[in-house]
Amino acid sequence: MGEFCILDVEEEKDYSIWNSVIKQYFKNEPMLKADYYKLFSDSDNRGMAAFYRDNQDIIIYPFMKRGIPDFQQYFDIISAYGYGGPYASSGIQPYHWKDFWFMFDAWCHEHMIVSEVIKFGLFGNDACHYPGKIRGVMNNVVRTLEISIPDLYRDYEHKVRKNVKRAEKYQLSFALAHTKDRIDDFLKIYYGTMDRRNAEKKYYFDKKFFQVIDLKMKDNNRVFFVSYEGKPVSTELVLISEENIYSYLGGTNPNYFEMRPNDFLKAKIIEWGHENGYKNYILGGGYGKEDGIYRYKKSFAPDGIKEFKIGSRVLNEEKYREICIQKGVEVKDDFIPAYRRN
Repeated sequence: MGEFCILDVEEEKDYSIWNSVIKQYFKNEPMLKADYYKLFSDSDNRGMAAFYRDNQDIIIYPFMKRGIPDFQQYFDIISAYGYGGPYASSGIQPYHWKDFWFMFDAWCHEHMIVSEVIKFGLFGNDACHYPGKIRGVMNNVVRTLEISIPDLYRDYEHKVRKNVKRAEKYQLSFALAHTKDRIDDFLKIYYGTMDRRNAEKKYYFDKKFFQVIDLKMKDNNRVFFVSYEGKPVSTELVLISEENIYSYLGGTNPNYFEMRPNDFLKAKIIEWGHENGYKNYILGGGYGKEDGIYRYKKSFAPDGIKEFKIGSRVLNEEKYREICIQKGVEVKDDFIPAYRRN
């Protein structure tokens, strides 16, 4: 049986171990790092990672431990915003997973964890022998970058190629910047886009959030701009690993939609990623299944569809039902935790 422990993002030694494991074994994937989980940690939400080692074989599972309102001594766990899930080094075998989940469940029982939700990544954690229920919730779009620029361009839907040509007629400019140097330009466009979409409050990340990304995750982020006559009109913040680029947050000034700056922006990011040796550009999905945002992203990679999956389970049935009853919600298997349903 291997060694097991829980790493706490607020503990300096744990923080260092956590980051080094992700860099050494998991290609510095940004959404698995302690730096990333620190962004979402506060008095009610604690970034943690279950860590298992058997000689050189590693499993790591980052998660947020959340207090349950009105039940202060009980908690649930969920992946941070984006992609998560447990990841394992290449030597991990089924018996390792059995050990890992046994020890993790024992920790959950000891620490009053009621339920769990995992937002699985699109690569590398399909075979984790998860003991709960896994369901596909929507499709996400992944643009492979491992073909030539001309082939990439030909693979776009016709409307994308048409829109990029239209953007070029306006002589739009494309630029890479450090987040700290252009944060106000970025936020003006980003918040404007959130307003236009009537986005939920949770998507209005404050300025400090982006400043911390720039400070703590310098190797894992880039921000791109498209400008017209010197004025930024479209922008995207991406997170990067050694292999992948993740479209993270961004937006476009609607006054310039007719110039198609966002098509131009994404096409240029794809070129940049190809030229710098990245394998994939993950555009993500929409707000719901097959919505307009998803269809727009799909137009850049018609065949690059991957299913985004969520794992969930109840770890303390008795307490789970008690909380649901006290909150006046029906206990259903299709949404866990039911007591957090809006």
